[in-house]
Amino acid sequence: QTDIDTDYTGKTDSEGTPAAVAYGSQCAVLEAKSIGLYVPVYYGGGSELLEQGACLTTASALLGASGNSVISGHVNTFFHDLSQLQVGDTVTAYTTYGKFTYEVTEQIQFESTSKSYLKQTDDDRLTLYTCEMQLLGSSSKRVGVICKLTDKAFYTDTEAGSGTGTVTAGNGAGNSSGLVRTAVRPVSVRQHRSILQVLIFTIFQVCYLL
Repeated sequence: QTDIDTDYTGKTDSEGTPAAVAYGSQCAVLEAKSIGLYVPVYYGGGSELLEQGACLTTASALLGASGNSVISGHVNTFFHDLSQLQVGDTVTAYTTYGKFTYEVTEQIQFESTSKSYLKQTDDDRLTLYTCEMQLLGSSSKRVGVICKLTDKAFYTDTEAGSGTGTVTAGNGAGNSSGLVRTAVRPVSVRQHRSILQVLIFTIFQVCYLL
């Protein structure tokens, strides 16, 4: 279940203040239609939260705020298609206080020990990253994208952005009517290939552990 409305149709403003959220609570729904990404985002980190969705790092900017908003997720679950995002693709973040649209400007790769892409910045951006997919063991490399903020739409109506619905990672939506709605999205050839890679990756991991 989610309290985030991805179908808000009320009034908006380009200026507003992001609302603080409690650690461990859902703070957004992240969507990238080009790769079929549709995933809940939680404020915090750790294995438990990463099993539920992607995570917005607490040291980064809140979505819609000035600075660098950093979101990570597992490559063998929610972010398995992240490396397929291309420059020019659109990424949308839905929150309880607004909808924020980003455009991919750069694909990145860095070592797990490097924090260069995770630091705060003077520009308004979204950084998404995950582990590099590897058949055996875990990789020390991280891959992802940098996105520039292209549109801010802060909700101005009372009760804005709140609702009840179901978020299915990669395939679903929330609504404000209190009814559960599941949207079936077509799977592209690119997604089929990625799903196969994840299956092979998982099988090799199991065999390696045995």
